Amino acid sequence: MTILPNFYPTGLSRIFIQNLRLHCSIGAYPHEWDIKQKVRFNCEVWVPESKTHDQLRLAPLNYDFIVNTISHIAQQQHYHLQEYLLEQCATTLFTHPHILALRISSAKLDAYDNVEAAGVEIFRQKDAIKND
Repeated sequence: MTILPNFYPTGLSRIFIQNLRLHCSIGAYPHEWDIKQKVRFNCEVWVPESKTHDQLRLAPLNYDFIVNTISHIAQQQHYHLQEYLLEQCATTLFTHPHILALRISSAKLDAYDNVEAAGVEIFRQKDAIKND
């Protein structure tokens, strides 16, 4: 598996959304099928650096795209597994032409009485920046 190094490749910027909280229909167990659960999402995307300016229309990516994409996908249907939900989010986020790599996680906040969160994280990147 290829992972982004501890430093960012030259020419990339990291854009992130932290602690997006949604109520989602998620879970593989029958007792989870008829309730919505609190789920926390974190997402980082890497995009080409843009020239320094102060114009939203010239930015390579607007935060709204990330928040709206995750919100729409997470709330459109019931998901049995967080892994599948995150793959759906990643696939849709990659439709944005500037996103070259992403890390996204979800955490069910009410899965266990004695656990703060139970979650999954995935990392994906387009072939253009793989560092094999």
